[in-house]
Amino acid sequence: MVEVLSIVPEAKIRLDINGKWSLTEAISNLIDYGKDFGANIDYIEQPCSDIDDLFELRKKTKLKIAVDESIRKHINNDFSKLKEIADVAVIKWAPTGGIKSALEIIEKINLPVVVSSALDSSIGISHGLALAQSVPNLYGPCGLGTASFFKSDITTNPFVVLEGKLKNRKIEPDLLDQFKAKPERQLWWQNRIEQIYREGLI
Repeated sequence: MVEVLSIVPEAKIRLDINGKWSLTEAISNLIDYGKDFGANIDYIEQPCSDIDDLFELRKKTKLKIAVDESIRKHINNDFSKLKEIADVAVIKWAPTGGIKSALEIIEKINLPVVVSSALDSSIGISHGLALAQSVPNLYGPCGLGTASFFKSDITTNPFVVLEGKLKNRKIEPDLLDQFKAKPERQLWWQNRIEQIYREGLI
């Protein structure tokens, strides 16, 4: 962060911890981050995986907390507790069951929303962009610039962020055959999808 802020002093930084901190680690780290970088931290995403830990953590920090994995763990359950543990909801259209399902969840959560990519191809990014354009309570910039992470995409005209913006357009997957998975890998994914459906692991 020091290097980033030396170049862009007014930058707003989002830190994604993916639930890897214990409550003790999260409290200690956020105290330190708050002292050193508080004005530049937009939010901390999923600092802890445990819901009770997030509840306690939010009492002890002024930094904003965003949740991602916690939302999927609450699918088909009561979302009202999320307001007690977070300031922002990070929504990914595919893991939440599609655009329609994501919009239903967003309505139930009733928190400011950041739409993010699950490392999607440009086809997935187009869905994420469609979702973002349908959300009435967007928090701010969305995390949809991940197509640039890939060496290649399934289209010759991938979604690439220019000057912080993505323009919505139709994507033609004209390179799909080039990246077609082997039959055994396709079977693996089919089995995985069935397992997710059976066990509610979305």
